[in-house]
Amino acid sequence: MTTGTRRDWRRLHLTLRPGLERDTQLMPWLIADTVCGEVARFLGVEIPARYSDWLDAKAERCYAGHDHFRKLMRGRGNAPRDWLYAFMRHWLAALLDLERPDLYQCLPEDFNLGHRLPPGQHPLIRRKGFVPTLLPKPRPWDARRVLEHRRWVWLGSSPGGREGADVAERSLRQLPTNPRAGM
Repeated sequence: MTTGTRRDWRRLHLTLRPGLERDTQLMPWLIADTVCGEVARFLGVEIPARYSDWLDAKAERCYAGHDHFRKLMRGRGNAPRDWLYAFMRHWLAALLDLERPDLYQCLPEDFNLGHRLPPGQHPLIRRKGFVPTLLPKPRPWDARRVLEHRRWVWLGSSPGGREGADVAERSLRQLPTNPRAGM
């Protein structure tokens, strides 16, 4: 490995956010966008951008606070990426179940377990439960249903007492600058 290559790698490494992204080179924000896009294509609806931010913040929170999750994310090969996709699909299903149960009911049961959705757009039919024709009434998007739930209330709290601050803003920490790396 040449010195120039090491310097380039170090420069790239310093651009990564601290935490999950810097330790593993996984990009949770990119995986969150991909999972939200997968669901949007399958259901034929637009998923709010806040869902990607929430999934990214959840991944960072789990990585910081759970040893088992951290161990899974530091595995070898493609397994950490696959695990992160599975967790984010599970979390997205939970978020949709709170805010839009009508859309949640249209997802296949195994999506909640982290399985990939079939490609293409599919009709909005009930795929969960015993009565396939009855869907819950469609609700408007309302983030309060998620932010007031006991498992997700931490999304709405922010340091410094600023209520409703953007999760993406809070999850991005200051990157250390290294004058020798040209940053």
